[in-house]
Amino acid sequence: MRYKIFFLLHLQIFFLFFLACVPKNLPVTDHLQLADRSYNNEKYGQAVKLYTTFLLKNPQHPHVDKAIFHLGMISLHKKNYKRAFSQFLKIFKQHPQSDYLFEAKRGMGLSYFYLQQYAEAIPYLKEYCSFKGENNHLPEKTLLADAYYALKDYQKALGEYSAIQISSQTELDPKILYQISLCQIHLLEYEQATANLTKLLSTDFGQNYEEKIYLSLAEVYSKNNLLVEAVESFLKVIENTKEKEKQLHYQNNIAGLIKEMSEEQLFTLIEGYSGNYPADIGLIALGHKLEQNLQLIKAKEIWEQFQTTFPNHERKESIVEALNELDFRLSFRKNKLGCLIPSSGDFSFYGDKVVKGIKLALEEYNSRTNSEIQLIIIDSKGDPEYGRNGLSLLLEKEEIFALIGPLLSSVAYAISPVINDYGLCTITSTATGNNIPESSPYFFRNCLTNRQQGKAIAEYAINSLLLKRFGILYPYNPYGLELMKIFADNIEKLGGIIEIIEYYEEGDTDFRHQLERINRVRPEALFVPGYPEEVVLIAPQVPFYDTQEEETEEKVEMEEGEKEKIEQQDPNFLRQEELIADTAIFLEESLKEEKQYQEKPPIQLLGCDGWYSEQVITHGGKYVEGAIFTCGFFKESEKITSQDFINNYQNKCGDLPDLLSAQAYDATNIIFKALEHSNDFSRDKLREALSLIDFQGITGLSRFSASGEALKEIPIISIKKGRFVQPVPLDLDQDLKEGTKFLTTEDTENLCLCVSVVNYYTFSKFNIDQGKDREFPDLKKVIITGPSEFENL
Repeated sequence: MRYKIFFLLHLQIFFLFFLACVPKNLPVTDHLQLADRSYNNEKYGQAVKLYTTFLLKNPQHPHVDKAIFHLGMISLHKKNYKRAFSQFLKIFKQHPQSDYLFEAKRGMGLSYFYLQQYAEAIPYLKEYCSFKGENNHLPEKTLLADAYYALKDYQKALGEYSAIQISSQTELDPKILYQISLCQIHLLEYEQATANLTKLLSTDFGQNYEEKIYLSLAEVYSKNNLLVEAVESFLKVIENTKEKEKQLHYQNNIAGLIKEMSEEQLFTLIEGYSGNYPADIGLIALGHKLEQNLQLIKAKEIWEQFQTTFPNHERKESIVEALNELDFRLSFRKNKLGCLIPSSGDFSFYGDKVVKGIKLALEEYNSRTNSEIQLIIIDSKGDPEYGRNGLSLLLEKEEIFALIGPLLSSVAYAISPVINDYGLCTITSTATGNNIPESSPYFFRNCLTNRQQGKAIAEYAINSLLLKRFGILYPYNPYGLELMKIFADNIEKLGGIIEIIEYYEEGDTDFRHQLERINRVRPEALFVPGYPEEVVLIAPQVPFYDTQEEETEEKVEMEEGEKEKIEQQDPNFLRQEELIADTAIFLEESLKEEKQYQEKPPIQLLGCDGWYSEQVITHGGKYVEGAIFTCGFFKESEKITSQDFINNYQNKCGDLPDLLSAQAYDATNIIFKALEHSNDFSRDKLREALSLIDFQGITGLSRFSASGEALKEIPIISIKKGRFVQPVPLDLDQDLKEGTKFLTTEDTENLCLCVSVVNYYTFSKFNIDQGKDREFPDLKKVIITGPSEFENL
């Protein structure tokens, strides 16, 4: 209470002193005129006293609104925005008809803006700017744009700033251009923002605000992934600031950008600032990145370059440690080859097949080269965790130089990080999971995958068999689904047509409904990626459920009626009909001695490695004759290398090799060949040699793609007279010379059994005599649809 009385006494004293300073006995109009004169001369202190006296003495005077407005403007000038707002609000509420009402609204907008109440300021500023038109000198238009920007409504802010730019009658204010650039950055319009900011650097504004402009450029470049340019901009910022704390902050920004750079960007940065900051940070980042990407030899070169270029650097000790760690990771024993395979558990049977193939290749290599390479086998048990731990043991204790395995895809995925850490060249001959080679530059795969064989059979069907129209009948399981999609995709890429796709459930024995639908469509070939027990059931049912319509009397009568109509419209129809009949008689007489003449060709059966089983021949019989499919290892091959492998394997192991042992045998020999071709004995050089290798093995020619996937030559197999054979297409276009043609009955039979049920060649007269060659001097196109059927094209 005491303090309140004390405050009121001081307030009274202030007013008495204030009134004492005001001229006495002045007329009312004189007070107002003096106040206006002081206001216009910017003597705001005296103007406040005079306006206040005027209001106290004349609260009902007609010019009260003028005095209140000027008091508000003086408060606005003195940055007392709350008092200014209250003065303008009085006019709005107490004098709604005042001539100063519109300007008072402007004052309210300005007060709101400077009080950072941007949303409240916008309606007043917008109304004022609209009333004033397109005058670009209005500071209120800039404030309106600034308000939108402060509210992060960058699209509207850009619109307002651009409107000022468009309506400008003089050179654009650089400050407006700078704000436009900031909006463009937020709206991801990086190209325009960069152009505007670069333009600003040549202005007086740019010279005075270089730090801000270069900071904005750094933001644009970093968001646009132009990280080297962003670093250059931050370096310019550092040049333009003398504050140590700011410099340190910007240096941290540079370090962060360098960590995000690609190898190419890092090389550019290091070259551009050779021997100077920030090339040192770039070298460190590049070394770590190369290590992470398993380019250990290159990483070592970068660390050594750092030591040479920056011998007294503060981080030289950590670089020495990094080099020592790299030397350890790159160390290995030249005579130890690792093998990670299930020797126990559910998959031990398959692991045993792989090991036998590896041991045979190793024994042959040691004998041939007088080497003493040892095979160190670790049991993975088919379990990812066991596999990872086993590989660590092979690396840390045995220090192997390369690895064969693993058997399963799950184990392959698990050990991939370990392979990366040690830069260990690894070849799996069995794991077919997706993207295994892509998981590491040191991971290679040499085995038959679904993608490879689906592509191979599609290419053979289109390019060698000259088929165009296909159907697919596949088992509804991962194996069937994947092969169906791969085959269909490749057929369409090669210009073929997939006319029908049907599936069956595992365990089905009756395929009537699927085959009836397929036979109605009547494709030239049917792709069945099934297993042996399924194939031997499907093959006989394909012709059994052939539902081709027979011509009926009604159909014949309808065709006769149609012919009469056509004859009336086309007088030459009869001559055409006779010509066609003569041609048909000629073909019929030429082929009447063929025993296997059919009204329609059989559907060509196509498959994958599931067909390559003695069970298919034994139980499929005549229904699988002529079927064509892929396999990974053709045991019936007459190649000397294949027969030598089979004999050696049988003599050493007591049984016949299969695909698993053959692929493991080839994978081991690929490593040995790479060893012979590498310039020095190091893991990185071994990887380079593997990536460039061409290897002709018992499973075909192999070379590796950039990802480490084997690009294999897939064997194509057919069944002929109860035996697996490799069909060799007759290249009649190569054998025929201009004007001369020879073809025998045996050739024709071989063509149809081993090549295709549909092939295209060129003749005009086609006579076949058993056991005799014939000459065909005139050439026309003819389609061969079977051993004994020909049709004019």
